[in-house]
Amino acid sequence: MRSLTLPLTLATSLLIGTSAFAASPTMSGSSTANDAMSTSATSHKMATKHATVAKTHVASGKIRSIDAKANTLTLTNGKKFLLPADFTKSSVKTGEHVRISYMMAGKHMSATAVKAVD
Repeated sequence: MRSLTLPLTLATSLLIGTSAFAASPTMSGSSTANDAMSTSATSHKMATKHATVAKTHVASGKIRSIDAKANTLTLTNGKKFLLPADFTKSSVKTGEHVRISYMMAGKHMSATAVKAVD
């Protein structure tokens, strides 16, 4: 009986140690795979969100004011647009009906084109 105690103790230690060791890489491997899938899904959601933000919108109305210093145009309905750098004030005037193409830049409406409408 005494001669079997040492081999059984060693065998038990090896089995327990081996199963714990074998479980470790599998668990971290699946965790890494889940993390990779989660990161990929998050990146896709962010890309989709940013693509939505870059959408061009259109507004129309009468011009209330044009502020050359602030580079803004305000319609009579209160909407205020940041004008493009190449905008010339002489192309439109206060009181004129216009159509404005714009993109959202944060909370600001950034005009990409301003055209007079008949």
